[in-house]
This record gives sequence, C-alpha cells and structure tokens, in this order.
Amino acid sequence: ANKYLYDHKCYGNCPDNLLIYGKSCVIQCPGDFYLQGNQCLSACLENYYIYGRTCVRNCPNYGLFDNKTCISSSGCPNKTYELN
Repeated sequence: ANKYLYDHKCYGNCPDNLLIYGKSCVIQCPGDFYLQGNQCLSACLENYYIYGRTCVRNCPNYGLFDNKTCISSSGCPNKTYELN
C-alpha cells in the first residue's frame, strides 16, 4: 500500500535519505518538528530528550537535561545545579 507522497508520486516507504512527515516524504523536518529516527514529530517520544532538533535517548555533554531538553554543563539555567 502506497502511503507517502513525494515528488507527486506515492511510495510505500520514503525513498533513501528522506524523512516521514505525516503522509509525505521530506528532505528535512519543518522548524517546529523534531527528528526521531526517520520521522518528523511534534514532540519526542517518551524516554527521549531533545538535542537540537533531534530526539536522543541520552544527552551528550555529561547527560544533563532541563525539561526533556539536553543542555551543556555551562548552560544550566539559574537555580539549577550540576550533579557529579
């Protein structure tokens, strides 16, 4: 069953290097969406964190996060503390 539209054609899966955005295949996710695997989602799935515009299981840079968003150790908001 063809379910994704790209370049005026329907595909069962998006062609290589393209991402799923609703019922379409896109080159990159729209600005208010996050990349989860090969899909563009409005929010990361449970147990994933936002790193830039990507959903990751573990935050790089010491694994710090704030409200499900990865931050660097120098980027801790006021009144938060880095735990060692």
